[in-house]
Amino acid sequence: IKGIPKHPLPVLRETIDIKNENMIQSTLEKYEKEICSNNNENAIVVTKSGKVKQCFGNDIAVYPDVDLKDEFYGAYVTHNHPISKTHFSFSSDDISLFMDYKLPILRGIDNDYVYQLTRLPDTIDIDQEMIKYLFGGEYYHKVMEKGFIGEINMDVDEYHEIVGMFAKEYRFCYERWKRG
Repeated sequence: IKGIPKHPLPVLRETIDIKNENMIQSTLEKYEKEICSNNNENAIVVTKSGKVKQCFGNDIAVYPDVDLKDEFYGAYVTHNHPISKTHFSFSSDDISLFMDYKLPILRGIDNDYVYQLTRLPDTIDIDQEMIKYLFGGEYYHKVMEKGFIGEINMDVDEYHEIVGMFAKEYRFCYERWKRG
């Protein structure tokens, strides 16, 4: 696919009982321990059929939507952000994946934090164009003001604050916590 760098094909790691929500969560957490300090982005995807697949990316992105196509729709997903590229929360691309593919849960992990988006019954889906516009525009400027007056540490909390605004406005749950 044009614009997507050559990368390894996904690997089937195991198959789990998708009806067991605790199993889904513990599976994502188990693989996060493996991928968290990788220098390239990796995604662990639990498909609606219970297949657990690992997708491989590069130092700035991973492409589970491209690799898994229709299987990605409605999947449970976690992925790592390499320490050299992390913003300690989700990017606009991450929010777009969450929205476009109606993911029930999207998690992220880096050296310091774990973060999670959870779809709620009244979550409002928005398109990628609007997400990019708000992320880099209106929401970004509100966060910059907070950073300018010293309310937040922009190095750690810039994306965290922006994602929080999306969660409030578009009715999904967003959490971030320190690892360990």
